[in-house]
Amino acid sequence: LEGDSSHPAPQETLAAATAGPSSAATPSSDGPLPSPEPFTGETEKCSGFLAQCSLIFCEQRRFHNNDGAKIAFFVQMLRDRALKWAQVVLNSDPEISFERFVASFKTVFNREECHM
Repeated sequence: LEGDSSHPAPQETLAAATAGPSSAATPSSDGPLPSPEPFTGETEKCSGFLAQCSLIFCEQRRFHNNDGAKIAFFVQMLRDRALKWAQVVLNSDPEISFERFVASFKTVFNREECHM
């Protein structure tokens, strides 16, 4: 929603999300899931990357509770060709929904059937 500070637009969080690589959390039996390996654009790794992001969003709902937060996390995990793609998409449509962002991502990078 425009002007709603509780739902930051993707472009507001893009700079923070791409500021630098984050270290993955150390997995433990009762701790948070580790972040997925960064996705560089290899189509054979798309469905696994999407599945891992989906698990993170389910486990950490309070942190990923709106489209802007989900897109920021997702972009933070992108590198190389995939990151360049995200920059183009967000520059052309700064208010894109997460659903449309992922649909566009799948069109470019997914060569197998996967769901998110």
